[in-house]
Amino acid sequence: ADGASHPNRVVASGAISLAVSASKVSVGLPFVADAWTENIEAGAADGTAQGKKKRISGLVLRLLRSLSISFGPSADDLRDIDFRSTSDAMNAAPPLFTGDKVEDWPGGYEFDGRIFVRSDSSHPATLLSLFPTLETTSPR
Repeated sequence: ADGASHPNRVVASGAISLAVSASKVSVGLPFVADAWTENIEAGAADGTAQGKKKRISGLVLRLLRSLSISFGPSADDLRDIDFRSTSDAMNAAPPLFTGDKVEDWPGGYEFDGRIFVRSDSSHPATLLSLFPTLETTSPR
């Protein structure tokens, strides 16, 4: 409702009663969108990164007209991206974001090096690409 989240409502006889008045309303069914990458391959000084311990140390998410998305090493360990800046009015939704969000990575060293991304709010989220920064170690 006017770019802000609104409590869920039930459609009755083709109509919806809002909790707060709004001039622009988007209506739809709630759903969760998950993306899970394959094992990261960025190469290493001595060949492939496959079979080696690796650490994603940073991540750039390229987004289009987005306002809500989270990321992490698994569905149980996610970080929300902050889309509100100090210059945004607190009584209005922040504007949709297009561009790159540079984020620190919450995980440590592991063999797989996978990235999990989730959108589970009523706000738009369009993920165009992911750019991880990767460190690899020897396989032993």
